[in-house]
Amino acid sequence: KKELLLLTGLSGTGKSAVAKTLEPDVLTYDSPDIRTEETEEVEQSSKKELLLLTGLSGTGKSAVVNTLEPDVLKYDSGVFVVGKFDQTTSDKPYSGVAKAFGMICERIGQMSDDDVTKIEAEILETFGNEVEVLVDLIPELKCVIKEYPTSALSDTEDHSLVNGQENMRFAFRALTRTFSAVLSPLVLVLDDLQWSDISSLQILDYLITDTQNPNPLMIIGCYRSDEVDENSVLINKLLALRSKRNKFSFNMTELEVDALSADDISGLIKSRMRVDHDATIKGLAALCVKRTMGNPYFVLEFLRMLKNEGLLTYDAEGRKWMWDLSQIEEVTMSTANVVVLLQKKFRGRPSRSNGCYNMQPASDHPSVCQL
Repeated sequence: KKELLLLTGLSGTGKSAVAKTLEPDVLTYDSPDIRTEETEEVEQSSKKELLLLTGLSGTGKSAVVNTLEPDVLKYDSGVFVVGKFDQTTSDKPYSGVAKAFGMICERIGQMSDDDVTKIEAEILETFGNEVEVLVDLIPELKCVIKEYPTSALSDTEDHSLVNGQENMRFAFRALTRTFSAVLSPLVLVLDDLQWSDISSLQILDYLITDTQNPNPLMIIGCYRSDEVDENSVLINKLLALRSKRNKFSFNMTELEVDALSADDISGLIKSRMRVDHDATIKGLAALCVKRTMGNPYFVLEFLRMLKNEGLLTYDAEGRKWMWDLSQIEEVTMSTANVVVLLQKKFRGRPSRSNGCYNMQPASDHPSVCQL
């Protein structure tokens, strides 16, 4: 269909501003669909699915994972939770796992009183006096358990959950069985696994290999490929899990989220900017690759910068985007490293926030930076 829209009014009444509201959002990126036969089956069966996404920082691993959330939440009992590991707490056991389980507890707290009471009774029966240890690790458990014995931490006796990693792993396993029985499908996302501790990786192992849990469970792990090597604890754990998948009947899918190629960026520009001149698009796409090495996050930031600097403009009358490639190349010639680009962007922020963005190149790779 074709549409003719005419705006009229006195000078200064904002006709151009109204026209700009029709400007298409070129600066969004639709993440690819990562659903597989296995990920669809786990929603309706008792299968366990381990999905691992790797790639350089900023390639959009988290965004890709988030495409699964609507499919999970279309079920009334579906739950999609995220536990993110942090470099500053990498020495704290179970940090990312505890965050994810905390979100599950908050979700259960929103259920009916009868359902919460049943789950509470089951947890108290399973853990008895050691519930306090779990509450200390997962404070959100108080959303489920209103009253519990408080002698475990103060007692001088040797408590198994406190002093035994093996028992703590079984504790998370028992909680997962209880939670997945009422929340299905249950999708547990563990982000930034490159900063995870060995105890958390053991939890991942115990949950995905639990053949006694009849309920569907999906665990999604994301990690930066440039921050691990063949000798890292994470890579060795993944190697071990590959050898276990047949014995313990779980699916294991590994995907690498690559940088965008010139053709990928051309497709993005063409679909978002309504431009049909392939030669013109390819020139801009090639320059995006040159300036950003195809990192999706930096590609979008680069395009935003071009728009904000007036190098990428929208012609409301012609309803199309316009740019001068030679001018863009000349103006951005100093942006050999995208860190320079972002520093320029953040200089426009209030001075009190600039200190949070002191960026230095992490390597000679122009798509990698440290915040």
